[in-house]
Amino acid sequence: MQEPTTNPLVFEENLKNLELQFDHSQNNILSSLSSQIAEISNSLNALDPTSYSKNISSMYGVGLSVGYKHFFTKKKIKGFAITCFMTMAIVILVLWVMALLV
Repeated sequence: MQEPTTNPLVFEENLKNLELQFDHSQNNILSSLSSQIAEISNSLNALDPTSYSKNISSMYGVGLSVGYKHFFTKKKIKGFAITCFMTMAIVILVLWVMALLV
């Protein structure tokens, strides 16, 4: 562990390095999540719809987004969002998929 610094320039440089490391790790996590979501999506698309439901409507579904948003500041807010539409079976499916990710 490094000794604490009293030099503001060294402190600023260390802080910038930490911020770059944090951004890099966040981007790696988001990239990993995106690839896992793509794999899950491909496996779900490979399922035969007649095997799990007779009436599938476009009103039913799951949306999962990974990325970042710019709100009213310059700061990027990173994360993911899950949205479910109209049915409890979809919620159960989402919970099952999330359990696979753990």
